[in-house]
Amino acid sequence: MFAATALTLLSGAALVSAAGLRSAAVSQYGSAEGDLVLKQLGKDFVVGSAEAETTISATVENGELTMVCPTKGLKAALVPLSAATEPGVYTLEFITSSQDELPKGSVFGGWSISDDRTGLTNDNLTMVVNEIDGNKGAFDVERDHTSGVSAIVYVNREESGTPATRPWYIVLDDSKDVQC
Repeated sequence: MFAATALTLLSGAALVSAAGLRSAAVSQYGSAEGDLVLKQLGKDFVVGSAEAETTISATVENGELTMVCPTKGLKAALVPLSAATEPGVYTLEFITSSQDELPKGSVFGGWSISDDRTGLTNDNLTMVVNEIDGNKGAFDVERDHTSGVSAIVYVNREESGTPATRPWYIVLDDSKDVQC
């Protein structure tokens, strides 16, 4: 009896439902939601902001933000833009590279979902956070005028000296799951 109950509990714990990976922004004028796209740069994928249908589905489990669709199994990492010129600024990437191929200071793991709903009006949204710096930073959008990529970046406001702008969040949207 005990073994059957334990097996049932373990099999239930393995079930993790994916949801659409999107962005949300909050300002004094209200909140807005946006869609994220993948932009391939070399072997990895930078997560960017674009006006498009939701194309990324992901889960958060065991400290990992893992893509389910369109490329199953890729893990999210925060990759430093440039420690010399932009300290504390990281791009959000889904990586195919091994950890030793990425720049020093890249952050792997540390992902979780948050009960914080500050400014979010859509009940389908759940914030995804990273424990990189004790949550002293925020997500933002930075446009690289050379490549034309609008990348989602994580900015440690204390380390970079960048003033806070309107808060951006990475969210899982239960109503926008993507099927592969």
